[in-house]
Amino acid sequence: MVIGLQIAKHSFWYDHGVELLSALVTLAAFIFTFWNITNTNKKMYSDEIKKNDKTLKMIDLVTQKQRKNIGNFVIELEKLKEFEDRENYEILSPFSLTINSKNKHAFILGERAEYFYYNDIEKELNDYLETMKEILNNNHVNLNLRSLEKITDKINNLNNAINQSMRITDIGDVYSIILADSKLPIESQSKIEEMYEAYDVFIELLRETSKKLIEDITERVKN
Repeated sequence: MVIGLQIAKHSFWYDHGVELLSALVTLAAFIFTFWNITNTNKKMYSDEIKKNDKTLKMIDLVTQKQRKNIGNFVIELEKLKEFEDRENYEILSPFSLTINSKNKHAFILGERAEYFYYNDIEKELNDYLETMKEILNNNHVNLNLRSLEKITDKINNLNNAINQSMRITDIGDVYSIILADSKLPIESQSKIEEMYEAYDVFIELLRETSKKLIEDITERVKN
């Protein structure tokens, strides 16, 4: 009986050993292939991240001068709000016109319009926009979706800033509004307030366009 069991046992390994060995080899091959694919995908993902980050840093480096200039515009335009309250404001235009007003916003508006007159902010914005478009066209394959969205937002902000600047660059129009509204009570000077708010919107657009792309994405991740 014992001999019979041994024969049956040997017979099982003889009949199924090759199948079992083949299954083990197949399983090992599958595990190796899966491990290899996983490692390859991880490496590809890591390479894509590095390529994406390098491209963003390159964009920030190439546009550094323009962003710095735009950031300086923001600082200077904000400084022009820092005036003490007065009973009467004397507003001097580049056209040797003097306007007396009791509205502080009218005075700040005049100062900002004069700063805009002597500094070609719109040209800086257009140069920045063209640089961004060219870089995006040449390097879009190296960027992931989130980075492409961020650059698109930056381009949209630049376009909005350019459009907004076109609304407030006519210095003659600005001083005409100041002159006309200076003859009205402060509470009736709606045009002054409308133009003042337009400058505030413009300054915020400048602030957004002056930010680095890397900083923007980092902030989004944190939030």
